[in-house]
Amino acid sequence: MHRYNYDVHAEWAGNRKKPKQIGEEFLRMIDSLTKLYPIPSECEKSYWTVLDESADDDAAPLSRYINDFEKYVKNNICTDEDDVPDPGGGYWLFSGLTFEPISAYNGGRLSFNLQDGSPFKNEFEFEIGGDMSPPEPGQINFSFFKDALLAGLSIWPADWANVRCSQFGATPAEASLDPHFPYSGFQMPWMCYLSAARAVGVSVPPGIVTERTPDGGLLLIAAETRLDPDDPYHMARSRSLAELMIKHVVSN
Repeated sequence: MHRYNYDVHAEWAGNRKKPKQIGEEFLRMIDSLTKLYPIPSECEKSYWTVLDESADDDAAPLSRYINDFEKYVKNNICTDEDDVPDPGGGYWLFSGLTFEPISAYNGGRLSFNLQDGSPFKNEFEFEIGGDMSPPEPGQINFSFFKDALLAGLSIWPADWANVRCSQFGATPAEASLDPHFPYSGFQMPWMCYLSAARAVGVSVPPGIVTERTPDGGLLLIAAETRLDPDDPYHMARSRSLAELMIKHVVSN
């Protein structure tokens, strides 16, 4: 049985947020993810680690920075190709949920990253597992992905967001076994979000479940269980979402 990757990506227009606000919002999201994510029963201990561009360590416990998180954000300003601080890129923060013992992972590590404070484009992403360590199907939970996405959107009013399924090294057409499935960065969409402005005039494809979010945006759902690339009904709805997102996001 094939294993697939599942992740969330959201983007919004530029801003000039200060490190203090960026840090506060990042920590709010980490708190939300902690409450929502089901910790494996075999896990004896869990904690968040962060990457620090100003330190030599690969990762360190988030708790080490919590008392002066604004400073941590400032230290993680984006840099250009010459490693020179680039305020135009904003600030980049990454955190991963660490389990002990390590055997509790089983491909199910949760990670979250945020790029914010750029006057051009900002984004957040979270995923379970990764390209080289895809999660077990049982670790992918519809309620978690939906609730975590909505938590993120309540903090960062995104222009659009996409919960996608993918298979490392395979195009959506190859992974879905549908030769007509379009190739795009949206891969095989599971859930999609369009802001109120972008949702104007959108024609909802047949079979897609929709919800209005508190900000007036539109949430579109291909399956209310784990999106399964082996299910042709799931893939038909996912393909229609991919076509919708290509039309309303990529071309705009």
